[in-house]
Amino acid sequence: MIMSLYAAAYEVATLTPWHERTDDCYVDGNGHEHVWLPGHEHSRRGLFLDACYELSGRTHRVLPQGYGTFSDFREALCCAAHVVGRGAIWEDPESWSDRPFFEFLYFPDNEGHIGPVAAAELATDFTTQRDQVATRLSGDHQRYYDDWMTAFGLAANTGLVIFG
Repeated sequence: MIMSLYAAAYEVATLTPWHERTDDCYVDGNGHEHVWLPGHEHSRRGLFLDACYELSGRTHRVLPQGYGTFSDFREALCCAAHVVGRGAIWEDPESWSDRPFFEFLYFPDNEGHIGPVAAAELATDFTTQRDQVATRLSGDHQRYYDDWMTAFGLAANTGLVIFG
């Protein structure tokens, strides 16, 4: 059985008043999301840690893909955009933090959130780099590229992207 990545973009994420956490805070797909994973603050910009958000507006479920396929896509994207593998970014993130796709490449494979500020930067990266980068990718990776471009565009400025 292949484990599949769940990723979805939401157009609007509205901070809720503080409340005691209930089981509803941890259920995927109920319109309520608890942002809890520490680390990778650069990708979470625009969201508060240990806070809940009501999700509304349009949604975009990213094309289903196994974790291996997702990792392969990000490796191919990194090589196409930067001519190095993701390992170089993980070894020295500070040197890469102002480069295209950083928030997406230096991010866990299996869980977390990309906030509205980072999503806006990624939407810009995916849009402005498309002609140079996507043409260097295989057919399936080009589809994933376009799908992630849609997701980050939707979440830009007011939403979030959930990975789980």
